Order: sequence, then C-alpha cells, then structure tokens
Amino acid sequence: MSRLIIIADDLTGANDTGVQFSKKGFRTLSLLKAERMEKQNEADIVVMNAETRSLNAEEAFRKIKKVSEYLTVYPFPHVYKKIDSTLRGNIGAEIDALLDSNLFDVAIVLPAYPKNGRVTIGGYHIVNNCLLEDSEIAKDPKSPVAESHIPTLIGSQSSRKIGHIDINQIRKNQIVEQIEISLQQNEQIIVCDGFLQSDLTTVTNSVVKSGLSVLWVGSAGLAESFAGTFEQKPSYIQGKLNRKAKEILPVLTIAGSVSAVTRGQIQSLASQDRVQIVVAEPLNLVNNELREKEIKRIIVEIIDVLKKGYAPVLTTNDSEETRQQLQKWNGKNGMEIGNMIAVSLGQIAASVIAAYDVSGLILTGGDIAYRTFEQLGVESLRIVDEVEEGIPFCEIADGILKGLPVVTKAGAFGNPHSLVNAMNKMKDLL
Repeated sequence: MSRLIIIADDLTGANDTGVQFSKKGFRTLSLLKAERMEKQNEADIVVMNAETRSLNAEEAFRKIKKVSEYLTVYPFPHVYKKIDSTLRGNIGAEIDALLDSNLFDVAIVLPAYPKNGRVTIGGYHIVNNCLLEDSEIAKDPKSPVAESHIPTLIGSQSSRKIGHIDINQIRKNQIVEQIEISLQQNEQIIVCDGFLQSDLTTVTNSVVKSGLSVLWVGSAGLAESFAGTFEQKPSYIQGKLNRKAKEILPVLTIAGSVSAVTRGQIQSLASQDRVQIVVAEPLNLVNNELREKEIKRIIVEIIDVLKKGYAPVLTTNDSEETRQQLQKWNGKNGMEIGNMIAVSLGQIAASVIAAYDVSGLILTGGDIAYRTFEQLGVESLRIVDEVEEGIPFCEIADGILKGLPVVTKAGAFGNPHSLVNAMNKMKDLL
C-alpha cells in the first residue's frame, strides 16, 4: 500500500516534491490526472497533479473537493498538500476543500524552502532576501502575489481561522503545545516559520510524534524533512533508468517560462556546443489567425535543428514591447494568455516528438510541462533522481513513450547552469 499522497497544483511542483522521497529510495509515481488513481498500488509515494494553479478560487475548491473524495476510496496514511514556495495559487481554498473532508485535525502550513532561498520569519515570507511582495513574483504575469504575510494571505482565501507558530517557539520545541492552543481557539490552519532546514525538521519530528491527524501543507522543503520521518525501505535503485538509449540523440528543451531565472539559464545553455535556440513569437501564438502558421514554422525549424544533430531549445520572445502588447491583447488576462501559449508550446513539442526521435525532454514551467504531456497522451511519470536541489529527473511511465527521460523544472528554480546540468545529467544516464 502507498504510504503518502502528495496533491499538487502544478506539475513541476508535484515532481520537485516527489523527488524528496525518491532520492531516499521510495518508488515515487507522478500522476497527471486524479482519474488514474488506480495506479497508486504501483508506488510507495503517489504524487497527483490537480493542475489548479491557473483556476479561479471556486474552480480550484471544487476540483480539490473532488480529489478529497478519492481519499475515502484510496485511503493513504499521510496526505501532503503541495503549494508553491512563492505562494502562488489558491492555497486557502484548496486547504478548505481538504479540511472539509473531516479527515484531519489540523493543517500545518510551512512553505519555506531554505535551500532555494525561501524562508519565513514572523509569518512573513522572504524570497531570495526580499519580502515576497518586493520579489519578481509580485509581477508574475499569471499569478502575482502582493502579500508577504502568510496568515493574512491565507486568511483572505480561506473561511477558517489562521494560527501561527513563530521561529522562537519552534526552536524551543513548543510546537505541539502551540498547536493545542490554536485548536482551542478554533484555529485549524496553522502557519509555521522556518529559516533553516533544521527548523522544518523540528516541526515534522514533533508533529509526527503528536498523534494528530495532520494535513501537511508545504513546498519541497517541508517534504524533505517529512520524508526523513519515514522508515526507509528502499524498493528500487535510485537514479537508474528502465530504458537505455540505442543511440545518443539530441535532447529537446522547451523553456517557455518568463522567469528571469530561466532566461539566464537559457543564455548559459546557448553557449554550449551543438545547441541552437529557436524563438517563438507569443503574439502569434495567441492570435487565432496566425497561431497555426507560427506553430508550423517552429516545428519545421526545430526538426531542421535536430537533423543537424544539434539540441534545440525552444523559448519565447520576452522583449518589453512583446510583454506590453500581450498585456493589452484582446481583453484577455495574464492567466488566459499564459495558458494559450502553454498549449501551443505543448502542441509543438508533441508534434516534433511524433516526427523525430529525441533522447529526452527538458521542460520548464509547470503549465508548459503539463500541456506537453497532455498533447503526448502521457498519464504518469516515474520520478527517478534529482539534477540538483528541486529539479527532478523523471521518465515517462506509460504509453508509446514509456521510458523517455524527462527533466521538469519550475521556472524560478535553479542557478545559471541548471539547464546545462540537466542536459549533462540526461546524457550521463542514457
């Protein structure tokens, strides 16, 4: 029986959380749809992508409510609600949907991810030494977040009272006592500070021993500490692919994220031998009259690159002029525009792979990764290893592409060389 289900709101977040368990030796399966839950017996850890980040709060609530019904059909000893480490998405609404199931005494919310520059002090979330409201996330075209105080942010999205355990109480190991006080005050959602990974470990160790039925809510940082509370019985060899390539072919990279971090990583990748950048025009991809022509142009260009034996890297024109025009495009909001672009990039990737063999895929941005797999008919991934902190290495677990290596990377994760490292990791394991 599976030990844990992780319910995520996007695919890259699902995988970077799941890898915290796979790197400790647990069989970890990432499902792209809840309808495939019958596959849960194939793994120790099941990661389920609900794909709710781009939905409005009511839609996200309904979808997670539906997911919670699966928990009565397929009971799991532990449930982990993966949230974005920069607090994008419908966090409060999704916690409410799960707590309404009456399966949990309390929700412990700890989004800090110290190894990736995300920490929480006094309830305030800090990203790369900036308050969240002063970071690039506040200007995210799809899901901007302008509130740094987590209890306030979640309180604005939830119908429940919010409690808080500060860093001093955590380091004095007064966590369980503070939870009891919060529950007496009818605070069923409790936000915890976290500055070092050891703070997260203190929280998980204390709460696990309390005997409370807990809905864990956090990012990959909390997952790492939570994984450490599991009795380890490794059931497969970490980092081993089920399929070996007959020949080394180029890797296809789809790097459509608008994050400044990803843009820097693309520049590093472009400086490598036998790598060629292909640029899509997002204005054409959101224009119904120009979309098909633009998609065909890009497919032809990518296949030409592959025929030369080069590795194509598909990205989008991110000029200030393009951004401004997209913001004004046909009355659509940033979420709608982003989804249209993601669907187009997924269609391009699927068409290229149908026409030409590649050694593997590197996908940045959860929406782009999800749309690519959707177009390819992929329903599940086996999480194999980690390129570096928070960047998982997977392989497709079903269908005609079963065994194809894949790296999924959240847009704002990694260092300038992360995409280069991903490509090198793929070559090493093939």
